[in-house]
Amino acid sequence: GGRGGRGRGDERQGERSRKDMLLAQQALLETQRQQNEQLERRVLERTEALEAANRQLQRMSTTDALTGLHNRRYFDQAYQSELKRTHRDGGDLSLLLLDIDHFKRINDTWGHAAGDHCLQQVAQALSQAIRRDTDTLARIGGEEFCVLLPHTNAAGAVYLADAMRKAVAELPVEFNG
Repeated sequence: GGRGGRGRGDERQGERSRKDMLLAQQALLETQRQQNEQLERRVLERTEALEAANRQLQRMSTTDALTGLHNRRYFDQAYQSELKRTHRDGGDLSLLLLDIDHFKRINDTWGHAAGDHCLQQVAQALSQAIRRDTDTLARIGGEEFCVLLPHTNAAGAVYLADAMRKAVAELPVEFNG
């Protein structure tokens, strides 16, 4: 070693500094990788929670709160969709409109709580008469219901309507005794 050159100690110190810097960079990269993974997990969790909330809102916006049936909004969408499909592909499409006779008397005589109970019982009886997933039962107004029946001719619709009428007629509706 001459006077103007670097000594071995300086070389080792420089080598150690480079190794320390490399280790620090690797540690920093590992920390960033872990933080990115954690952030991705949080984003995924929040996205899933948001999607679940949106599905719940969609269900709520298309479900009648009292009966649990589809509501008018859902029915209108289903009707338009089935009507387009029927025009495009052909086939039958039937629609049943159902109304509870003398329902106003129930509300007037026993009150709205009794009327609500009656609507729930009728909705359940109508639901049990529906056998196919493609059929759409909806409450479209106060005591009004409708059933959309894709791939169903008039005879099939009359048969289902009669079965529903009988199911409702046989209901033993009781409210507070």
